[in-house]
Amino acid sequence: MVLEFMKEYSSSEMSNALRLLRQYKDTYGEGFASKWLNDLRDGGEEAKEIDRARRKVSHYFQRGHKLYVSGYVKKRFIQSAMLVDGVALYLDVNKPLEIALGASPTQDVFTFYESENNKNYYVRKVFKKNA
Repeated sequence: MVLEFMKEYSSSEMSNALRLLRQYKDTYGEGFASKWLNDLRDGGEEAKEIDRARRKVSHYFQRGHKLYVSGYVKKRFIQSAMLVDGVALYLDVNKPLEIALGASPTQDVFTFYESENNKNYYVRKVFKKNA
């Protein structure tokens, strides 16, 4: 299972999604999530593209979390397959987008990855906030 997750993470689709999300936030700054939601409601093509990228990245990390909390995988799986550089982007970009859609900022999946990410298993410091 770890290999399947790593294969998905290393795919060109995931790479493009991560890059697109990072560029969007860098381009629009602090208000990026509300801008995205407004543009999505207006049917903007860029917002739709960001939404597809958001879904790709969010579902990847949510799937790993669900496998863990359901007891199908152990913490070691999370440490080796899920704590990749993209988890910092998931928390920095996807979380605000999900919150704009109505998710709770304390949703289990966010607090789970925030607590694991702070343990610095495999996430390079250059991708962490305040590094």
